[in-house]
Amino acid sequence: MYNWRRCPKIEKEMNRLLTVVFFCVVYSGQFCAAQDWKRTQNWYFGDKAGLSFVTDPPAVLTDGAMYALEGCATISDTTGNLLFYTNGQTVWNKNHQVMDNGTGLLGRASSTQAALIVPWPDNDSLFYIFTTHGRGLIQDGLRHSIVNINENNGLGKVVAKNNLLVDVVCEKLTATHHANGRDVWVLVHGFPNDSFYAYLVTEYKDLSPSFENQRLDRLSYYY
Repeated sequence: MYNWRRCPKIEKEMNRLLTVVFFCVVYSGQFCAAQDWKRTQNWYFGDKAGLSFVTDPPAVLTDGAMYALEGCATISDTTGNLLFYTNGQTVWNKNHQVMDNGTGLLGRASSTQAALIVPWPDNDSLFYIFTTHGRGLIQDGLRHSIVNINENNGLGKVVAKNNLLVDVVCEKLTATHHANGRDVWVLVHGFPNDSFYAYLVTEYKDLSPSFENQRLDRLSYYY
């Protein structure tokens, strides 16, 4: 059994990393408390499965219409009412019907993060859907579509579809709030390279990458 305390350099690096993680978690908890966390109270995933976190313990939802092999996303309003959900290829509205113009998105069923929904800052009616394809297999890459939830008497409509951001990426896709508490950073990994692409979602429509080709140093452990 390896005793890593015999390697002071590794121990020092690990302690530094754990300290950073600790402060990030504490700050994140304080920050998220002020956010519209009720947007995540409903989950739809898998083979028509679902969970509602309105109650404690969570309640099982059986009214979903989606089959999602891997990645999927759900969004609710700021009071916890379901708005829509997607597997990166099809979008379903709150009535579990296919949304108007809600087919043909270029996510991939086997992508681990096939879809990510981001509310448009300072706008209650517009939402981005970011999609990824499968690990650079074809050049569908990272794309975004836009939903206007006010269309069709609140059932929504996909008003823009499959706008290309990066032509070849990995399946990994995530987002976090900007320090201003309003805007959102969307982050994706390039393929097959060490590039990371970050897009700042603001009230303005420009989604040019804010930085790229940022290599992350890796800690190497020798036993």
